[in-house]
Amino acid sequence: MTQDPPGRPAADDLPAVVEKRSRFSIVWLIPILAAVLGAWLFYKHLTEAGIPVTLTFETADGLEAGKTKILFRSVEIGLVDSIEVTEDSQHVRLHATIDRKAESYLRQSTRFWVVRPRITTSGISGLGTLLSGAHITLEPGSGKPAHEFTGLEAPPPLAADTPGCRFILRSEAIGSIGDGSPI
Repeated sequence: MTQDPPGRPAADDLPAVVEKRSRFSIVWLIPILAAVLGAWLFYKHLTEAGIPVTLTFETADGLEAGKTKILFRSVEIGLVDSIEVTEDSQHVRLHATIDRKAESYLRQSTRFWVVRPRITTSGISGLGTLLSGAHITLEPGSGKPAHEFTGLEAPPPLAADTPGCRFILRSEAIGSIGDGSPI
């Protein structure tokens, strides 16, 4: 044991000195910043996440999950996430995500169809899909917002907003007239 110098009190006899420290330590900055960053990323994810939609078609010919795009006026607005066969095994169900910016297009009368190469009496269409693969396109409709749609097996003959008159022709024999044939 060491001895204290003469004239000086022993260490045990000294009064305890209490120093006031700041209540906030700089060490707490890291978890606080991490929490703020996490909350911001979560908010950003919620506001920018796409809108889930379900499309039902007769077949998924040419469609691939994770690759098939959904286009409007040749601009990509969505992507097919997964494809499954319905419970009755009669159709296929596609689960897709549509960009938030295109939310106004998703109405009850919106029409979806698969664009594939087609040869009809009125001409050839969809040749661009030979290289890029099939894609889904839509024609915005009206009505209440919707997230489940039944897709068309062929594109509509005319867009709903095309000006002009529409006629229904009835005949015993159709001959060489088909959808989109000039009259």
